[in-house]
Amino acid sequence: MKKIIKQLQALLLMMVSLITTSTAYAWSDAQWIWTDDTSSVNQWVGFRKQLSLAEAPSSATLKIAVDSKYWLWVNGQLVVYEGGLKRGPTPLDTWYDEVDLSQYLKSGNNTLSILAWYWGKEGYSHKSSGAGGMVANLSIAGTNTFEVNSDHTWKVKRLAEYVNSASGTQPDIRLPEYNVVYDARLAVGDWFSESFDDQNWSLASTHGAVGSAPWNQLVRREIPQWKDYGLKNYANVPQLPLVSTGQTIEVDLPYNAHITPYFKVRGSEGQVVHMEMDAYRDGGAPNVRAEYITKAGQQAYESLGWMSGHTVKYRFPVGIEVLELKYRETGYDAEFVGQFSSNDAFYNKLWTKAGRTLYVNMRDTFFDCPTRERAQWWGDVVNQLGEVFYTLDPKSHQLIKKGIYDLTNFQKGNDVMFAPVPTGIPSYQYRDMELSNQILASVGEYGFWKYYFNTGDRATIEHAYPAVKRYLELWSMRGDGLVNYRAGDYNWGDWGGNVDTYTLQVTWYYMALDGARKMAQLLGRTLDLSWYEARMSSIDNNFDAVLWKGDFYKSTNVAYPDDRANAMAVISGLADSSKHADIGQVLKTRFYASPFMEKYVLEALFLLGEDTFALNRMKSRYNNMVASEYSTLWEGWAQNSGATYNHAWNAPNTVLSQYAVGVSPSSVGWATYSVLPQMGKLTSIHQVVPSVKGNIDISLDKEDWGFGISLNSPANTVAKVGIPLGYFTQLNTVEVNGAEVYSNGNFSGGVSGVEFAGRNSQFVMFNLQPGSWTIEGRGEVVPVHIPDWTHCANENETCSFDGKTNVRYGAGNQYTELEATNQVQCDNDTFGDPASGLVKSCEYDAAALVPVTTWTHCADENGTCTFTGTRKVRYGANGLFAEQTATGSIACNNSVFGDPISGVVKSCEVEELPQAQWTQCATEGQTCNVPALSEVRYGANETYSAVQQVSSSVGCSNTVFGDPIYGVAKSCEYRLLP
Repeated sequence: MKKIIKQLQALLLMMVSLITTSTAYAWSDAQWIWTDDTSSVNQWVGFRKQLSLAEAPSSATLKIAVDSKYWLWVNGQLVVYEGGLKRGPTPLDTWYDEVDLSQYLKSGNNTLSILAWYWGKEGYSHKSSGAGGMVANLSIAGTNTFEVNSDHTWKVKRLAEYVNSASGTQPDIRLPEYNVVYDARLAVGDWFSESFDDQNWSLASTHGAVGSAPWNQLVRREIPQWKDYGLKNYANVPQLPLVSTGQTIEVDLPYNAHITPYFKVRGSEGQVVHMEMDAYRDGGAPNVRAEYITKAGQQAYESLGWMSGHTVKYRFPVGIEVLELKYRETGYDAEFVGQFSSNDAFYNKLWTKAGRTLYVNMRDTFFDCPTRERAQWWGDVVNQLGEVFYTLDPKSHQLIKKGIYDLTNFQKGNDVMFAPVPTGIPSYQYRDMELSNQILASVGEYGFWKYYFNTGDRATIEHAYPAVKRYLELWSMRGDGLVNYRAGDYNWGDWGGNVDTYTLQVTWYYMALDGARKMAQLLGRTLDLSWYEARMSSIDNNFDAVLWKGDFYKSTNVAYPDDRANAMAVISGLADSSKHADIGQVLKTRFYASPFMEKYVLEALFLLGEDTFALNRMKSRYNNMVASEYSTLWEGWAQNSGATYNHAWNAPNTVLSQYAVGVSPSSVGWATYSVLPQMGKLTSIHQVVPSVKGNIDISLDKEDWGFGISLNSPANTVAKVGIPLGYFTQLNTVEVNGAEVYSNGNFSGGVSGVEFAGRNSQFVMFNLQPGSWTIEGRGEVVPVHIPDWTHCANENETCSFDGKTNVRYGAGNQYTELEATNQVQCDNDTFGDPASGLVKSCEYDAAALVPVTTWTHCADENGTCTFTGTRKVRYGANGLFAEQTATGSIACNNSVFGDPISGVVKSCEVEELPQAQWTQCATEGQTCNVPALSEVRYGANETYSAVQQVSSSVGCSNTVFGDPIYGVAKSCEYRLLP
C-alpha cells in the first residue's frame, strides 16, 4: 500500500508540475479532427479552413497540436515548416505549438491550410498516441475578438499522393519516421493556395474535445520553431540542364546539416526518382530516404522528411531532364555566438567540428546521432549541455530544460529513471532501460545542476528535485562504506576495454549526491540534507581504503588502472592532492576511454595542472577526426560500420573553453565568473562566451614582456581574472588599462572597478566590474623556447630522429604539431590536414630533442611481449604510445593498453635498461660471490670469456670459464641483472 501511495504522489507531483510550468489555455470548443480513419499508419492529411475578417487583426494566436508533424500555410504563404514535436511531454500527453499569425492574416477572406503527417509508429524519440489527429484554436483580436476552432466545418482530405510504401529498405525500428514516397500522378495540385477549390473535399470527422484520449492533456512547446534557411544551391551542382543516363548525381553540402532535397525535372510519367544521403547507413542501420514518382511534363518537388549527412544522392531514371537541384536546411533556432580561435589551427578546427556535431544533434530533443536512432541518451546530453553554454545563444537552453522535463516526467512508478526519452518502442534492445552511470551523471553536478548554475532557472530544479531524490534513494550502501553497485537494465560504462564500472559508479553517485544536496539547499529542503551528507561522508571516508592501490584507483572488476575511473576520482574531489602525481601518470599512459569519457580524462588532466599534456593528448586522440573530410566528430576513435560519424558525446570544445581559456561561472547565472587560463604551449587564444548575462569576449596572449588579457565583460557581472604565474620566473608588475595596480607582490589599487582577489600557486587574481579591460602581467618570463625546425621527411614519408621532440607537419605557415619519439609518419592520417591542397612536409624541433629510453620490439599487435624482470612496455605506432609496467610478460593489445592511435597497426616495445657497471668479485682461483642474479665475466685486458648468469657464487677459474687470454693473470667481474 505504501508503494502505491508513493507512486500516486509521484504522479500527482508530475501533473501539478506540468500545469504550473506550461501556460494554461482555454481551448474553447476546439475538437480533435481527422478523416474517419485515424488508425492507418503513415498518413498525410490536408486541412483547409476559410475565414473572413472585417479588418486585419491586431493579434492572432494559433494553438495547434498534431500527432505527429504539420506544415502550415496562411493565404498560400508557408508560415510553419515542420511544426509539432515528437510526442511525449509525459508518457500520456501531447505537445502543442503556439504560432503568431497576426502578420499573415488580412482584411477579407483568408485561408488556413495544414498538412499533417501521422506516423502511427513508436520510436526511441516518440511516444505514439495510436491515432491521427489535429486540434487548433485561433484567437483573433481587433475591434472585435473571436475564436476559430477546429471542428466538423473544416475541410479534410487524405492525400493519396503520399504513398505508404512497404517496398525497399525501411528505416530502422528505432526511428518513428517513414520514408517519404510521393506519387505526383495522384497529386491534387496546390491545395494550400488561396484560390484552390476544396468543394470536393470532405468535412472533417471529430474525435473528441481537448483532453480526450488518446492525446490527453496538451502541454505548450517552449522550444522555438525550426530555423528555415530557405532553398539553397549545392556547392558542386553539375552543369544543368542535363539529361540523365541513369547515373547517381552526388551533390555536396557545406557541412553536415538537416536538409530536405529539392529538384525540378522534365519527363514522362511513372518514373521513379530516388533520394538519400551519404549517411543513409551511418552507424550500420538504414535511416530515411525518399522516392518521387513523376507525372508528365515539367515538375518541381521537395521531399519533406528531413535527412542528415554531407552529400545528397539523387538517382534519376534514364531520359529525365534535370533542370534544378537545391536543398533546404532547417535546424534548431539558435545562433553560433560562441567563438574559439588560437595560434594552433588543429584546435580551432576541432572546436568548430565539435560545435557542428552539437548542432546537428539538436532538434525535437538532443540526440546521439541524427541518423541511426535520433535518441535522447542522457549520458550524451550531459556532454552536450556543457558545450551549449560555450557555443550557442541562450535560446538553446530551452532544449536542455525540455530534456530535464523529458527525463523526470518519464520516471517509472518504481522510481527508476531511464533513457532514451521520450520513447515508446514496445520491445527492442536498450529501450526503456536504466543506464545507471549515465542517469547519475544526468541528475547530478554535470547534468541538472550545471544547467541551473549556468541559467539560474530555479523552477526547473524545483520540478526535477523530487524525481532526483527518489532515484538516488534506490541505492543501498555496502558494509565497507561505499555504495552497492547498481547494474541497471543495461550494464554499460563506456565503449572500449578495461572499464572500471564500479569505481566510476562510486564517483558518479557521489557527484549525484552532491548535486542533489545543492538542489535541496536551494529549495529549502533542509530535512533532506543530512541524508545526502551522511552518504557523501561515508564514501569520502572509505574511498581510499577500498579502492586506492598505492599509485592508482582500481576495483576488482578490471585488471589494470582505468584512465576514466582515475579521472573521475579527481573530478569528483574524492582523490586528495597527495595522489594527484600518481593519477597523472595513469592519465599519461592509459588510453582506454572512448570519445564519450575522454572529455573527463582531459578535464582531470587540466585539474592536475597538466595542461600541456592535456592538449597533447587531445591532439593525438582527435587526430583522425580532425583530418577527416567530415565536418562532425565520430562515435569511436576509428570509423567502422557500427559507429556513427556524427556522434553527440564528443565535447573537447568544452574543455578548451573551460580550461585552456579558463572561463567558467563561479556563481549562479554567470553573476560572477573566472578567467584563469591554462594554455599549455598555445601562445594566443580568442574566445567569445554567450552567457545569460551577455557575451564575454576574451583574448589571451603570451608576449616576450609577459602575459596579456583583453576582456569585454557584460553588465551585472564580476569577473575574476588571473595572470598565470607559470609563465614567469618572476612576475614584477600588473597593469590594468595602462595603470599599475600590482608590484612585487603588493596590490596598490588606484583603478576604479578593480579589486585584488588574491594570489595562489597558479595565479595573481583581480576582480573586475563590467566593462572593457586590458590586464598585462610584466616580468621575467620563462625562457621562450626557440625551435630549430629541421626537415626530416616529405609528405607520406617517415620522419626519423634520435630522441623525443616536437614534429610539425604542413606548409607555409599552416602546421599541426605532435610530440613524437624517434620517428613519426608524415601524413594526413597522423597529423590531420593543416594545409589542404598544398604539398606538405615534416620538420622536427632539433633544439627540443632530448634522449630517451632505448626500446626494443618485443611483440606485434595481439601478440605477447616477453622479457626478464620488471620493465616498461609501450604499445603504439608512429611515435604515439601507451605505456605500462609489467613483470615477465604482457599482452600486446587494445584491451590492455587502450588505443593510443586508432586505425593503425601497432606493436609492443620493451625498454632496454641501462647496464650496471662491472665490479670485481674474485681473482683467478678464488670464488666469486654475487648479491643477486648477475652476469659474471672472466678475463683480463678487456678480453673476457662468454658471460655466465650466476645467482649466488661461481669458481673464478679456467676450468669454469675456459682461458680467454693465455699466460695472463685473470679475475672475475659481475654486474647485476635487472
